[in-house]
Amino acid sequence: MEKPARLSDLFVRLLLVAFIIIVALTVFEFIKNLLFPSLSLWHSQIITIVFISVIGTIVAYFVLKKYFALLSQLSKNLVDRQQSEQVLINGYASLEELVNKRTTDLDKANEALRSEFLEHQHDAEALRFSEAQSRVLAEEANSIILRLNTKGQVTFFNKFAQSFFGYSEDEICGYSVIGTIVPETDTSGRNLTAMITDLISHPDRYTINENENIKRNGERVWISWSNKAILDDYGQVIEILCIGNEKTALKLEEERFGRQQKLDLLQKSLEEITVALSSSMEKKFPYITGHQKRVAQLACEIAGEIDLSEKQIDRLRTSSILHDIGMIYMPTEILTKPAPLTEIERLMIKVHPRVGYEILKGIEFPWPVAEIVLQHHERLDGSGYPKGLSGWDILLPARILAVADVVAAMTAPRPYRPGLGIEMALEELTKNQGILYDERIVDACVKLFSVRGFKFEVFPGLEWVR
Repeated sequence: MEKPARLSDLFVRLLLVAFIIIVALTVFEFIKNLLFPSLSLWHSQIITIVFISVIGTIVAYFVLKKYFALLSQLSKNLVDRQQSEQVLINGYASLEELVNKRTTDLDKANEALRSEFLEHQHDAEALRFSEAQSRVLAEEANSIILRLNTKGQVTFFNKFAQSFFGYSEDEICGYSVIGTIVPETDTSGRNLTAMITDLISHPDRYTINENENIKRNGERVWISWSNKAILDDYGQVIEILCIGNEKTALKLEEERFGRQQKLDLLQKSLEEITVALSSSMEKKFPYITGHQKRVAQLACEIAGEIDLSEKQIDRLRTSSILHDIGMIYMPTEILTKPAPLTEIERLMIKVHPRVGYEILKGIEFPWPVAEIVLQHHERLDGSGYPKGLSGWDILLPARILAVADVVAAMTAPRPYRPGLGIEMALEELTKNQGILYDERIVDACVKLFSVRGFKFEVFPGLEWVR
């Protein structure tokens, strides 16, 4: 296609040369006739031939030069084209080889994918069958079975769990266990919200755990849980499988037994503390120890007369034995002074309830012993000390101690006076009944001496305190 185009171009150029020659001859003849009409030399054919030859030679030179340039360019283009065609042929061969290789690889990959797909399909069918079996077993199990997602929401709740907690599957699936079957805190104050969050983040820490749960009706129950993490193909936790069994009765029995052991140990410790403190007082001030024992004896009898329980009486006995423990910090010269106390000395003595409170407040008694000791000199009308409490602001054990303390103090001898006798003590109580002292407690005390024939016990080593 390119060669005819080149020939056509050459033919046009030759026509153009012929046209130029004709024009040049015409112009030449015109100039010759116009400028030199009479010059005979110009009529010579030789001049014409020479002129035409010169012009033709010049034109032919340029035409042939252009022609040969075109031929050179054509040759160069032909070589470039041949080289490009060879490159294309080589590239096509490489591409064909690469395509064949990739086709082979794709065939292999397709075959591998097909085999893997068939294998996964088989595994999926087996998994669906296994899950169906597991679901049937879970639904029919006599244990609580549930599953939690990573947000703590229930995704499965078997029939036993529904019956046990009182929730249908639709009512609990998709909801968090916190606020439904798990309270935010248990009765001991443990933060169960934090525990569930930690369980989901670190299920390996809670393969077995016990916690308090709550039914729909508000009943609290203890459940022992076995937990197992369900992982995806990348080893990430996607769900937690929880299997639980109730152990409320066992837990309550354990707690009761544990509490009883703690109470027994505490009671023993309290007795040892009381004996130790009382012994310290006895060594320094024997008559104060006798006074505390007499107060304890009378206070317990009064408590029994007003129908307090045995536990309350036992607690009152301990409080009574310790009620003057603050005297241990009083100067010996004041407590053994064989003369009436001065006003300043009396003010010093009035500090002893607060001192006793400071001594006892750091001991963890299961009842307010320190407060009872602090209040045993308070009076109903607010005239007592150290706080000036009145009426029902004074604890009942402290009101009992106040009455027993007055009787024991007035009837026992002091370094500066003999005992004043029971009649004067009872007169003090009845005169201020309902004013300084609790009316019911005074009646019980008077009844003990006038009707029951109560007498203070004579303690070994303290026979002189009667």
